[in-house]
Amino acid sequence: MDNIIKLFEESIADEIFGSFERKNIKQQLQENNLSKREIDFIRSKIFDIALVKIDASNYKIIVEWLENANKALNGLEKEVQKEVETYFSPGSECKSAIIKSISQAQKSLDICVFTISDNEISNKIIEAHRRKVTVRIISDNEKLLDKGSDIQMLSDAGIPVKIDNTSNHMHHKFAIIDSKSVLTGSYNWTRSAELYNHENVIVIDNQVNTLLFKNEFEKLWREMSNF
Repeated sequence: MDNIIKLFEESIADEIFGSFERKNIKQQLQENNLSKREIDFIRSKIFDIALVKIDASNYKIIVEWLENANKALNGLEKEVQKEVETYFSPGSECKSAIIKSISQAQKSLDICVFTISDNEISNKIIEAHRRKVTVRIISDNEKLLDKGSDIQMLSDAGIPVKIDNTSNHMHHKFAIIDSKSVLTGSYNWTRSAELYNHENVIVIDNQVNTLLFKNEFEKLWREMSNF
């Protein structure tokens, strides 16, 4: 979002919100697929930018700039998809959400999950890897010993895997899709979670939260050991 706010700041420098600036900002807004909360945040920053610039000699021009800047944001809320989707198990809802997210990945798939033993999910991960999605996996070392663990299979498929070799558990269950959305929740990627356990999955389509998860993943990726 910082780059978009900077564009607004640059556009007010000459006190004119030109057609080229409007087109450039609109394009950036659409490409970033911002949530309603993020659009509202940018709208508040626009007012802050105008307040810093406005004085008795230019208030009409700055008010006009403010109106045009807000017009660039109008209508985007209609294009924003549901920010959070929620699923529960037992039942197939959670697994279906996981498989859908994996299948939608086009560029990258960062997976940080305590245990992976559901072959249907693992096969979808391998499919993503084979269609040139950059896949990385972090898991817990003790769960590698569980019957049915798919970590060895995923590693053998050529997917980079890192594990927690400490006395504690890497207990996260989340995946980042194309650095744009996050799937998380209590649901372990196992058949038991689907068939028997009371679990949940939420899919968050929000850049602010995705960035927080991305930072956590990169931190763990640096700290964990190669499988």
